[in-house]
Amino acid sequence: MSRFPDRDFVHKGAIHCSSNIGYQGRSLMQASYPIGNSHGGLVCIKGQWYIFDHRVTNGSPFSRQGVAEKITIHPDGTIDMVESTSCGLNDGPLKGSGTYPAYIACVLMGETAGEMLNPMEMTGPCVTQDGPDYDPPKPEGAEINGETEKDAPVSYITGLEDGSQAGYKYFDMTNTRHLSVVSRGAGGKLEILNGESGEAVAEILLSQSDDWAVSETDFMPERIVAERTDIAVSRCPLFLRYQGEGSIDILEFTLS
Repeated sequence: MSRFPDRDFVHKGAIHCSSNIGYQGRSLMQASYPIGNSHGGLVCIKGQWYIFDHRVTNGSPFSRQGVAEKITIHPDGTIDMVESTSCGLNDGPLKGSGTYPAYIACVLMGETAGEMLNPMEMTGPCVTQDGPDYDPPKPEGAEINGETEKDAPVSYITGLEDGSQAGYKYFDMTNTRHLSVVSRGAGGKLEILNGESGEAVAEILLSQSDDWAVSETDFMPERIVAERTDIAVSRCPLFLRYQGEGSIDILEFTLS
């Protein structure tokens, strides 16, 4: 910060990190998402300030997924660091009903949660797609919709091996009682955790399949937030951990 545009700047800290490094004291060795570079920018939309940033995809710091988080600029000009979530421009938690693409994960880690992910040699799960990157046609003033985007490749999470986890924050699960997941690959199970690297509160048994297949289970969100003061059923995370041989891909999941 400075009162001048060209001098006397004082470092006040990070505003956002897609790997949550620095958030609530989180260290570099505890990155919650593959590490990459950042090109953050601040935009005010209808009176609300947001920071726009990106996460890395395809196991490369040169493949990126845009993200946005709400921020607050205090009267003295300081900005508290904000958590990386899956909510984007949604004004609050996502609905606890409906289908969501797996690629909105804000936590994506291999078996060792504290292992540093080298941005030049990324390993572990990542977001990817079948086929080359998409070069959309110029809209030429027309609305971009599902029809104009039909040739875009479908993104999904790949490389979830034993102990790997994908996390999503946050959902209003006040009336949520069921989860179905579309996956492919090895068999095994997906555990619903009560926190990042936490204990299992429910599980989904998976069948080995080379094609996308649906697996599902009932669960109680109250078990996720039990004995927690930082979350609630109305603002509940969803952490999924794979247990089994081989690896799986996840395309999407549905809450109901």
